[in-house]
Amino acid sequence: MEWDLCNGHELYEVREKTDRMLQLARQKSRPTVLEIITYRYRGHSVADPDSTYRTKDEIENYRRTKDPLTLIHDTLVAEGVLTAELAKEIDTAARAEADRAAESPKRARSRPSRTSSRTSIGGRQPGAQEVTGPDRL
Repeated sequence: MEWDLCNGHELYEVREKTDRMLQLARQKSRPTVLEIITYRYRGHSVADPDSTYRTKDEIENYRRTKDPLTLIHDTLVAEGVLTAELAKEIDTAARAEADRAAESPKRARSRPSRTSSRTSIGGRQPGAQEVTGPDRL
């Protein structure tokens, strides 16, 4: 079985190696394993305070030097694909979209109405006649 290792902080490397593994799966029906090495900034849960096995300096160093978002931002700027102005526009639009998405569930009903629960898939339509016997399905 094909196996490879990948730096999860480098988007281009992740794309390249993922593409290669997908080609093997699609063209040769071969299984693969791609181990993507990443870094967690926060603990697994509130019970995992982070400070028991790494220092704040270590976490901050990774955040400054290896954060995938910062790395791809800097790469795209160096390649001339992204400007500071465009990055700000993208960030503003993304934050607005996230805010709208967070508000949507708050506006939604917490429970379906009696009418909608009767008309949903699997429910009886109001006024519909129930079919029994061999013609049921």
